[in-house]
Amino acid sequence: MIDTRNSRLNIIFIFWFLAVALVPLIVVIPFVYATLRELALVSRAQALGTIDAREVFARFYDAQRRLTISFILAPAGALIVLYAFIRMTSKRIISPIQRTIQDLQTSAGKIQESIASTETTMHTQQTVADSLFKNYKDQLDDIKSVDREIASIVSSLADIGKQTQVAAKNVALIDQLAARSQDEAKDAGQSLSSIKRLSTSHEVLLETLAHYSAKVDSIAADVGRISVATQYLSLNASVEANKSAEHGRGLSGLVSEVGRLALTTREASMKINGLVASIQTELSRSKQSAGELRTEAESSLSVLNKALERLATMSRDARKIAESVRVIDTAVGGQSASTVEIAEHSGDLTGQAKATVRDARKIGMLAEEQAGGIRASSTVVRKLTESIAKLSELIGSRDTHAK
Repeated sequence: MIDTRNSRLNIIFIFWFLAVALVPLIVVIPFVYATLRELALVSRAQALGTIDAREVFARFYDAQRRLTISFILAPAGALIVLYAFIRMTSKRIISPIQRTIQDLQTSAGKIQESIASTETTMHTQQTVADSLFKNYKDQLDDIKSVDREIASIVSSLADIGKQTQVAAKNVALIDQLAARSQDEAKDAGQSLSSIKRLSTSHEVLLETLAHYSAKVDSIAADVGRISVATQYLSLNASVEANKSAEHGRGLSGLVSEVGRLALTTREASMKINGLVASIQTELSRSKQSAGELRTEAESSLSVLNKALERLATMSRDARKIAESVRVIDTAVGGQSASTVEIAEHSGDLTGQAKATVRDARKIGMLAEEQAGGIRASSTVVRKLTESIAKLSELIGSRDTHAK
């Protein structure tokens, strides 16, 4: 289409060029030819003497007038042809150019609108990028605080584990002391059996043994209370082990309670040992007394059997305490492993949050670069619009002058 249009324009230019060049010739040549022919005829007639001077002057004047008219008409015709050419050119060339300029102005307006909407979008994107950067930074700070809390929990669990190990050692020591007390009580039972066979006790020994029996009952009651408290302590240890994932509190108090109960149990064992020693002393003294009091000996043996039963119960309770402490230690170890795993995941989250913050910064920088490019494009489009407006005014003024 472009080549065909150019060919047509070339043909039109050639045609009008020939018209502008030939029209004056076509107008002038007949007048010049007629004038020259008239002058030749006048010259011949004058040479033959068939025409007078007045007629010669009239014919020369007529020829001069026609020649002048021909030279006046030739530029006039050329101007008329040139005017027609300009009118046609303005219709064929300038009108499409004006339409093209109008289309360019419309396109420039649309481009400016698009750039304005793009700038609005970029501003929104910049705002979103800033908010994302702020949110990711807050998340990074939260993750760091979580890391610190997890580190404190791990430290607390480590301390609890150490205290639990100490408590386990104390409970084992209590078990050993209880076993030793049982052995000593058995020896005391054998001694009482000998006393029963000898039957050399008296009333003072009965009263003394009754008094000691009350003490043994009191100690047995203490041991029973220790057993009940140990059971509740085991339950509390299980509950606190389940809750230790939150803040790791409570287990230290629980272990302290276990230590206190273990100390109480050891003191009870020492009291029983002292009691048995007192019994042995009193029985040694009773050997020197006279009289066979089999009933008192049997009563003393019954009291000692009760003491042995109490000691066996205390030993079982100590083993239960040891088992509870082992359960607590196992729970604390599992919780420590879980806490370490949580710390590792928290470290991964910290790395991801840092990478996200870096990406948000890159997004902000890209948004700023894109906004700068859009502003530059807007400046170029404004300059192009101004140039198109100036060209339109120039063509419009020329078209007005041509009309």
